[in-house]
Amino acid sequence: MTELEVVTTRKKQAAKAAVKKSRVGKVVGGAALGVVAAVAAHLAKRRQKSFDGVIVPESVLPDRSHAAVAATATREAMQAIVDASLTPEEVAASIGVGAAAVTRRIHGRTLYAFQVRQCWLVPKFQFSDAQTLPGIEKIIPRLDRDLHPIEVVNWFTYPHVDLVMGDVAVSPVEWLKAGRNAEMVMALADELGSGF
Repeated sequence: MTELEVVTTRKKQAAKAAVKKSRVGKVVGGAALGVVAAVAAHLAKRRQKSFDGVIVPESVLPDRSHAAVAATATREAMQAIVDASLTPEEVAASIGVGAAAVTRRIHGRTLYAFQVRQCWLVPKFQFSDAQTLPGIEKIIPRLDRDLHPIEVVNWFTYPHVDLVMGDVAVSPVEWLKAGRNAEMVMALADELGSGF
């Protein structure tokens, strides 16, 4: 076995061990750490494909304290998204439709939602003035189903260099709230789904 094959094998074994460890769910302060572990495992799997065969010197590997900080940040980000989301019933009440209509939109991928403990949660960024953002129903189906809620919420709420109003880059949410053409955001969503 060559040195490269040995390193690649070790990396794969370490990744598998990390995924195994991450499947253990614990509940702390009402937040499911199992969800956070699943997020970390999902992101690790996506990133592992990019780094197979790469030899990383020990000097550039983060120490365990960095991993703990990253896990805490991920847990906090996910908790913030959960806290800023609505159940289908809450969405229905806020936009004046039945809960069944909201559930149909979730399953039809015209409204973004994710599940926590078998309950659908709908992030609030999709709504403005008691209605869905204009064009959101055309953008959501273009997103890759494998994107994590943190990736989706960040993509919609952080400024994007291709969405400029005046001299300022704005987020897709701000762009849609301003009544701008959803076609531009749809094209960016296509890029996101294809891995940029």
